[in-house]
Amino acid sequence: MRLGAVRAATGKAEDALDTFQRSATAARKLGDRRGEARALEGIALALRTASRTAEADDFQRMAVTAYRALGDIWSTAVALESHARDLDSAGSHAQARVAREEALASAADFDDPAALRLAQTLRTALGDPGPG
Repeated sequence: MRLGAVRAATGKAEDALDTFQRSATAARKLGDRRGEARALEGIALALRTASRTAEADDFQRMAVTAYRALGDIWSTAVALESHARDLDSAGSHAQARVAREEALASAADFDDPAALRLAQTLRTALGDPGPG
């Protein structure tokens, strides 16, 4: 997974895509649903890096669905925020707003620094300055 992220960060989208696809396949074979969800997010990242945003969102939605099925509230919130950005890129602003509102509601269950940053990012994108 880290190798895929490094490849994506250095602009090697196709190599990253291959790495994440292999990770997803391995996780699926092992029955590692969380690992598969993470790999789906990685595939979405690699596709975004390759400017294939519509395809990226398909995989991001699959990751959201997988995290929901696992009951992983935090990962669902993070994945929804990425999904919202994809929707905005596609011009689907109303759907992006719904995804952000759901992500914000989920992030409210947490009070660590990462959750507070995510919540602020979501509030800003929703046009709500939030607490402060």
